Amino acid sequence: MEIREAIQVPLNNMDNDVQGTFRQIAENLFSKFCIKCGETEYYFAEIEFYFYEKSKWEEDWNKVTYARDGYDAGDLFYHSSGIDICFDSSCNKKDNIKFGGILVRAIMDKNDNMTAGPWNCMLKILNTCKSGTMPKVEGASPRGHMVEIQPTHRALGKEDMEKEEKSPLSLCFYDANTLKEKWNPKKEVFNSRKGVFVPKYSSYKTNRFELISPKKN
Repeated sequence: MEIREAIQVPLNNMDNDVQGTFRQIAENLFSKFCIKCGETEYYFAEIEFYFYEKSKWEEDWNKVTYARDGYDAGDLFYHSSGIDICFDSSCNKKDNIKFGGILVRAIMDKNDNMTAGPWNCMLKILNTCKSGTMPKVEGASPRGHMVEIQPTHRALGKEDMEKEEKSPLSLCFYDANTLKEKWNPKKEVFNSRKGVFVPKYSSYKTNRFELISPKKN
């Protein structure tokens, strides 16, 4: 499966099932793809979806998307919040304005070391690349565990977060098996934004995470 088939084809066929479509794309990314820097592979541990299409998907939940133009599905887009995996994006076509992507919120290397937070992920990825190479989204080597996709709300600014929490859509997805020994889906919600960082480092083992109850999340 090519990256375009994995993310753009489901989006083109989205119809009215926004939640189901983005979940399908998340499952494709978590189980079959990674961000590769030379020989180093970073698996996805948490991602968020942002997409805008004029006259079709203009609800409050997606108006926070960064505009971009001329990007193809699977391209990486760097912005003030981190790094996105793009959808097909065009801002200059009056009758076909659409743009957006998938924000990378947490990544994990082959040794299960996790980097959490969009900026930390971007810096980790870029600083891994040697001179003359750039990160790419490519097919991944087999994971060390089965992926268990779970949804939750995206993390936005205070005003947008109030709208987000009222939305029936949960457009952040994470791999619950990164916490397979501790996570209790009936009582707790995994949220890497509440992770406990090792002092002076932005990367840490998955067992460094705090578990946050739904009321505190």
